[in-house]
Amino acid sequence: MTGDITGKTNADYTTYATAAASKVTFSRSFAPSAVDDNFTVAFGTDALNTITVTGKAATVSAAADSTIDGTATLRAVTSSAVTVSSVWTNQFGVAAANQAVASSITGRNAHIATANSVTNAEGRATFTYTDAPLAGVTATADTITMNGPTDADETFTVNWVASLGVSTITLTGGNTTAGVTAATVTVKDIDAGLDGASTTTHSFVATVKDANASIIVGAPVVFTISGTTAAVLSTYVTVNTGATGTATAYVYGWVAGTYTVTATAGGVSGTGTITFGQVGTGDERAISATATGSIVTAKVVDRFGNPVSGVNVYATKTGAGYFGAGTTKATTTTNAAGEAEFVVAGGSATVTVSTINYDSVAGTYGSGQTSAPKGYLYNSSSATTLATYAFTAYAAGTSVLAEDGVGASFDAAGVASATATVAADTTTADTAQTAADAAAEAADAATAAAQDAADAVAALSAQVATLISGLKAQLTALTNLVIKIQKKVKA
Repeated sequence: MTGDITGKTNADYTTYATAAASKVTFSRSFAPSAVDDNFTVAFGTDALNTITVTGKAATVSAAADSTIDGTATLRAVTSSAVTVSSVWTNQFGVAAANQAVASSITGRNAHIATANSVTNAEGRATFTYTDAPLAGVTATADTITMNGPTDADETFTVNWVASLGVSTITLTGGNTTAGVTAATVTVKDIDAGLDGASTTTHSFVATVKDANASIIVGAPVVFTISGTTAAVLSTYVTVNTGATGTATAYVYGWVAGTYTVTATAGGVSGTGTITFGQVGTGDERAISATATGSIVTAKVVDRFGNPVSGVNVYATKTGAGYFGAGTTKATTTTNAAGEAEFVVAGGSATVTVSTINYDSVAGTYGSGQTSAPKGYLYNSSSATTLATYAFTAYAAGTSVLAEDGVGASFDAAGVASATATVAADTTTADTAQTAADAAAEAADAATAAAQDAADAVAALSAQVATLISGLKAQLTALTNLVIKIQKKVKA
């Protein structure tokens, strides 16, 4: 039975032994000590069932590992600056911080004074200098030695040239393979988790060749990415090509979209593209709802505002309206735009959409981050547990220490539910009323016309009666006149 201790201060060492169908587990915490600390645990009386664990103080010794960052052989243009770095660890493989490292130069720039440096929290020490040979020096190379806590641990060679001789740079990564962009893109995930967007990165490999299509080793390649919502990991902004003529950088983004990555060396550039988005569920942070006509649309986004697909959305309603064929509840999943639609029929209704299943017990949290308090990844009823969910504060990156907590300011509280109101569809009733109003107006017009006609007839009748009366009077007068004339004639 064997086990490895961690080498970390006050860490617990835990292992177990199995006897027949049972398992026995024990643990022991080691405190930092300059002397060995050990204990023995026996399972039964058989010596074969005895485990002895020895704790040792963490030290950086001759047996400790040190590794070079990048390549040991570099090519640089004369009069430019170069940076080399190495990482030291203790016997447990844990970064050895605060260790003195002395750097020295022999060769072309042997006259340059050097100063000691100290390893950082990641066990890394760096050395930077600018090519400035003394007059008359003809050497074209430097040897840099970085002496760690023990012997001469790491050695670099810098070859100084008038030109890097770069002819072509091709990129592979994201949507691009050997400089050719794919017809169909593959979306790369955006990390909206605890430590921020820079936690999940995606690689780009630049291949650097000369005019003869031969690889160039040791050439510094500078990587950039378009836009302000994506970045190259700071420790990989400048990378020297290795033995295969390639340099690898890592990029990340926090807003969905397609970005252009550019690699430049010796005045020559190569480009590729990468598409970022939310891949899968778990990072959903907020849900919203809008109503258009009879449709309620729920939208689910992460804390950066990116749509999240595949999230289950549950809908309930109040009011006369209903879903589908008369149901009061409905569920569906968000599409690529982070949207889920619910159709309401039969009248007005207020619809609530949620990431919490309507059949869940009270107090159930929404999916992903939708029930999280401001500043936290998830919610928890335990203050102790909640504290472990606090977003990592932002820390800017350097050439030797990567950035952390990117996007920490996007920490608004999660939103698990939202509502929207659909007004009843009155189109049919409105059409019928319009027709009825038109019919009534027509009837009124007809009545008025009939009355006008009757009035006209009455007026005409009165005029005719008057004329007849006048004629009668005239006939009577004429008759009387005739009679008078006849009487005079007889007389």
